[in-house]
Amino acid sequence: MVAKKNSKNVSGKKPKKVSGKKMVSSKKVQKDVVMKSIKSKDERNVKLVKDDSLIWKIATVILGLALVGVIVLGNIPLTGGEDTDALNDTDVSQKMNVDIVAENVKTYIEDKLLQEGMSADVVETSESNGVYVVIVSVDSGIGEGQNVTSYVTLDGKYFFPSGLDMITVEEDTPADDPVVEDDTTDDEVKVEDDSQNNAGLDKVDRPNVELFVMSHCPYGTQAEKGIIPAIEALGDTVDFTLRFVNYAMHAEKEVVEQTKQYCIQKEQNDLLMPYLKCFLDSGDSDACVAEVGVDKDKMDACYVIADNEFNITVNLEDRASWLSGRFPLYLVDGSLNEKYGIRGSPGFVLNGETLPVGRSPQNYLDAICSTFNDRPAACDAELSTQVYSPGFGYDTTASGSSEGECA
Repeated sequence: MVAKKNSKNVSGKKPKKVSGKKMVSSKKVQKDVVMKSIKSKDERNVKLVKDDSLIWKIATVILGLALVGVIVLGNIPLTGGEDTDALNDTDVSQKMNVDIVAENVKTYIEDKLLQEGMSADVVETSESNGVYVVIVSVDSGIGEGQNVTSYVTLDGKYFFPSGLDMITVEEDTPADDPVVEDDTTDDEVKVEDDSQNNAGLDKVDRPNVELFVMSHCPYGTQAEKGIIPAIEALGDTVDFTLRFVNYAMHAEKEVVEQTKQYCIQKEQNDLLMPYLKCFLDSGDSDACVAEVGVDKDKMDACYVIADNEFNITVNLEDRASWLSGRFPLYLVDGSLNEKYGIRGSPGFVLNGETLPVGRSPQNYLDAICSTFNDRPAACDAELSTQVYSPGFGYDTTASGSSEGECA
């Protein structure tokens, strides 16, 4: 379901590289490493430290996992089994229900990996590239919880605390280069040299900015909260359009909400930003419609037209058409999803190019301003370099992740 992203890096950040430790082939050594990594919490002496460099560094410290064990074997059996050969024999026809997987992951982490006073909650579970992707919020009891991305085999037997993108690593890491870690977080990076970082993008008089989201995806809302200050600062010097991913992962409420937002943008565009700022804070659509003065009759009339034009209700009710049998199609921006290769929420498109970009207001401003023929004065604005937390509400954190997505 997830397509390979455009490799251009607007933020200018160097790709993170992985440890150069040699892989161990002996099954006995692998088994010993794993068994050491899953010792009971009473046998571990973990010192909690603050490390904002990489989200999985934080998770590794919090969960007390031996990083070398994760890299050498890459998995821990949820069911307590020790036969690593079983990984090669996974029968995808025995796929476990996603809700059961989420509950098993939560229970396993809390029972086997966390210290007293710590807790875990599953934020998002989805299927991608033959595994379940499970986003877990780990609360250490000493501050704000950290979101961690883990992976589980489709049969629910094996739990992968982390994953490495071997294609990206192979393309981005020259074979003769020394292997080092880049401890710079996405939100700390600003575009300092626009001509260098966006050399492949055309300069234009009026940039065209499109943000693809799912209205209830926590990472989509995170991106929206980040881009709105940049769009407001730039005003009518840019063309901005809120667009939607061509399937919905968050049930009927998402289909309904996205159609409302589509209609507000189409018929009452001057109210889109006020409405979004309200909705992204509270998640209460009806209250925000009333608060910002949306003409409900006009919005409802547009909804009926859009419903007929894009088969919104038809696709919602036709489960046979759902993506992977789980997610209803949402085709308001269907052709543009295919054109730009959008495969999840959020997706950022600048002047027709799909690009990765940090999710702080300053990240978005710098990215957009790098493509002006003549930079307007608004590009000199100093916006927040912090990233909003995923989900609803306007909490910010200097170490917020700009990498999560619903896909």
